[in-house]
Order: sequence, then structure tokens, then C-alpha cells
Amino acid sequence: MDNYLDDDDDKGIGGLRKQFKEQKKLLDQQQTMIAQLLAERNASSVADTLASSGLDPRVAKFYPKDAPTDPASVAQWVEENKFAFGDRRIMQSGTQDEDVLTDSERRGYQIIQDMAAYQDGVQVDLKSRLDKIQYNPQDPDAAVKELMATLKEFEGYLNM
Repeated sequence: MDNYLDDDDDKGIGGLRKQFKEQKKLLDQQQTMIAQLLAERNASSVADTLASSGLDPRVAKFYPKDAPTDPASVAQWVEENKFAFGDRRIMQSGTQDEDVLTDSERRGYQIIQDMAAYQDGVQVDLKSRLDKIQYNPQDPDAAVKELMATLKEFEGYLNM
């Protein structure tokens, strides 16, 4: 005689409990997937709305996850937070702006390029000056003195 209350039996209450747990597990997985898909869709929608209004779509990562993603809400959020992303517009007068850097960032990069060009110039100048030093076997001390004078002249540049 079978005991219908036996938990190991797939026909009784134990079987129903087992099926309920499996269904709950599947439901939890589906809810997690739905939440992820909605978050991705909303992020994409916000990025599209920002891009269509001329802003850099990368700003979308700062948009609140629980806020509505309709164009009016996104526009309101942009207006409230425009101080945070300044001049990061990718569209200027109807044409796409290839450069999304602000003016201060552009100036900073220019300064770095200028410094690199200056250092390259100093290195080339030092090399050309060292190449001009002639060694005279009759007077080896003259070449050493000229070398030391040249190195002394470039001492401030070499210790950077």
C-alpha cells in the first residue's frame, strides 16, 4: 500500500512541493531576465533620446534607473543636469561634431602635445650638439671639456 503523504513519492504532496519549487525557481529566473531586458531597453532608449537631441549618448549611464524613459522625462533630466556635462554636444548646427571634448580638455591635450614636441626638440638639439664634438688625438682633453660644457648646458633639461 502506497503512502500518499510520502515526500519521496512524485504522486503526492511531496511531488507538488517539488514542482512548486521548480516553478518558483523558473519564475525567479524569468523575472531577473525581464528586469535585465527592461534595463537594457531603457538605457538604449535614453541614449537614443540624448543622441537625437545632440548630446553625447554616453551621458545615458548617469540617467537614474528608476526614472521614466520617455523623451519628455529625459529632456527634463537633461535640463536639470546640464551643468554636469557642460558642452558635451555631438551635434552642432545640424551636423555631427567629431570632437566631443570640452574646450578645457582640448587645451590640455594641446599643452601635452606642445610639451612632447619641445622635449623632442631638446633631444634632437642635444644629439646634434654631441655629434659636432670632434675628438682630436693630439688634444683629448679639449673634447672632454667640450662634452662636459655641452652636458652642463643641457643639465636642466636632462634632469626632467
